Amino acid sequence: MAIDKKSETLPSAKLLNKLCACQTFDRHVLEKQMDERLKNLFIQRLNLFSSTTVFISEIQYAKMAALITVCEKAINTPYYQQKALSTAPSIASFDPGAKGAFTAYDFHLSDEGPFIIEINTNAGGTLINLVLGQAQEQCCNTNIHVGCTKNDLMEMFLNEWKLQHPNSTPELIAIVDDSPQEQSLYPEFLLFEKLFKDHGFKAVIADPVDLVFKDNALWYEDQKVSMVYNRLMVKFSSLLPDYMRGRQLSSGRWVEDLRRWQFFKEF
Repeated sequence: MAIDKKSETLPSAKLLNKLCACQTFDRHVLEKQMDERLKNLFIQRLNLFSSTTVFISEIQYAKMAALITVCEKAINTPYYQQKALSTAPSIASFDPGAKGAFTAYDFHLSDEGPFIIEINTNAGGTLINLVLGQAQEQCCNTNIHVGCTKNDLMEMFLNEWKLQHPNSTPELIAIVDDSPQEQSLYPEFLLFEKLFKDHGFKAVIADPVDLVFKDNALWYEDQKVSMVYNRLMVKFSSLLPDYMRGRQLSSGRWVEDLRRWQFFKEF
């Protein structure tokens, strides 16, 4: 949450974090955005939302933005890519064209400033936080700022698609994770399913075992999958081959050539 510098009466973010006891989360506003099914799921997962506000200053925000810019520039240098790929599995050298959705930069705040602790290339929680941001009340003369809209998120997915398929649009988007209904962020899967459908696309939530690779394409039941929104949390490349072997089923029920088809990106 950024502090509005236009007001001379605003306390510092540090002081607000120490003294502010406001409860800004309005659960009733949140529930108005959801159907009964989602309401019940969120009631079962109250830990997804906090009523406690954390404040940051515009200076902290600017420092985080600057660190992200530096990281993005470094990652795109030939030197960095050569060093990174030299210790990575060969599949990492394959460039399908798409950049990948929801790259996130995780920061810890300190008296010395923000420290980046992790770059997460498949972050969950964005849509939940967007919904949460729309259910906030103002407190302590500060401004609530929601950094993106649902349309922005949809545009990101469409941009991913256009980078590989500039002259078409996806027909069916599959949101994929192991046992999706058992995942703590399953409500977000439903929010994404609704997001895609609200923009005119077909969408399903699927376990990997529900997908079949046949006739040179990926299928969910009798529907051809255009794009996979991967929520599988296989974080470490050294574990990927074992994971793939462990999930391999008969009758071709998996993507047979990961290097070619890049299941973890878009088809």
